[in-house]
Amino acid sequence: MSEVSKRLTELQGKLNLDNSNLEKLLESFKHFGIRPNELAPGEAELYVEIPGEFFDFELGDFGKELKDLDFILRTFSEIALNEVPKSPVIRQISSSDPTLFLALAPGAILFTLKCLNMVLDSYKKVVEIRNLSASAKNTGLSAKILESMEAEAKEVVTQSIDKFTKEVENTYLKTEREGGREKELSSQLEKTLQMLAFRVDHGYRIEARIEPLPAPADDAEGAEGPEGPEGPEYTEKKLAYEQATEIEMLADKVAYFEPQGEPILRLPATGASEDQAETANTQKGAEEAAAKKSTKPTKSK
Repeated sequence: MSEVSKRLTELQGKLNLDNSNLEKLLESFKHFGIRPNELAPGEAELYVEIPGEFFDFELGDFGKELKDLDFILRTFSEIALNEVPKSPVIRQISSSDPTLFLALAPGAILFTLKCLNMVLDSYKKVVEIRNLSASAKNTGLSAKILESMEAEAKEVVTQSIDKFTKEVENTYLKTEREGGREKELSSQLEKTLQMLAFRVDHGYRIEARIEPLPAPADDAEGAEGPEGPEGPEYTEKKLAYEQATEIEMLADKVAYFEPQGEPILRLPATGASEDQAETANTQKGAEEAAAKKSTKPTKSK
């Protein structure tokens, strides 16, 4: 018993020392202005890890990749929010494989997760083809057989993208947008989904988180006015709560897995430059129109 007591005393002393060291570490973080990356209730964040091999660890190629990522996310944001978006705000950057923590509107993050979930669901079938392709290469099968496997993998993902794009056309893009933009966005979405699938095949990692919101108050059932069950404030809170709940659910569902073997999807990796110019011009035009509207003199009554 004395030996056990001695051992427990030693463990207690070690725990106390570790606790003291951790407290000092936290104090030093505060001293140097290092704060935890906290989110406000209802605020969301996208986590994107880009494998260094994807851009050959070259700074110039990394810059090009960031432009493509910006194009993908801005497309998703415009579809989800029905407004011309600005580039996502970088909240934090981690090294090793570059990891970006991006601030986006919750609605844009929810749509991004829906896109990613669709790609990952279709990619589960591609993983099987990818593993078969790796085995086929090792056994020395002909290039014709390998090419047929690659074509099958591409077809699986392409069919899923086509189906998803039609669903988006009947939901997010159902309402006519200014200048017939909904037709352009449908085509643009198909391209960005292919770019996203290509990146998943090459080891991209995308996750998200949101600070939970409290459920709308139960006592609103008996309330009247804006905060009542039919009032605008209650409706807004309810929609925000449901959106945050869906983001949490999808964020858990898009659990990352690392494919084995070599990438197999022959899909566009880039090609965003023309669409980026189009989006930039659209945004510039919208901003100029808004500026003119705000400075336009009003008629006196």
